[in-house]
Amino acid sequence: MKKKRMIVVLFVLLVCISIGYALLNQELSFLGIGRLGQHSWDIYFDHIQEVGGIELAVTDEEPTIDSTNKTSITYAISFDLPGDYYEFDVDVVNDGTLDGMIDSISYKINGVSVESLPNYLDCSIRY
Repeated sequence: MKKKRMIVVLFVLLVCISIGYALLNQELSFLGIGRLGQHSWDIYFDHIQEVGGIELAVTDEEPTIDSTNKTSITYAISFDLPGDYYEFDVDVVNDGTLDGMIDSISYKINGVSVESLPNYLDCSIRY
């Protein structure tokens, strides 16, 4: 009788631990669009406009917005002389019914965080 009771207790304990582990390991991520009842969240980039800087070479790529989810911008520009720069404007659109607030911005050059770039390179975002 004690053996059966011990097996039942261990089984219940194992089930509880498994459920607790699953709950603690959930990864929540929000990608672009979400809905809460009547409300929605839809923030994306739109309308890129060149503002100034160097004339792009044939091998350069103008800034383009990712057509899938419109949440990233890709471009490839070569700078040949000290002081060369390229500048463009892009609209951040909120088509959802929930207000959005910019908490932080992250950007990379060739997959490297701008904080890791050599100090003779300057990259900035103004908003």
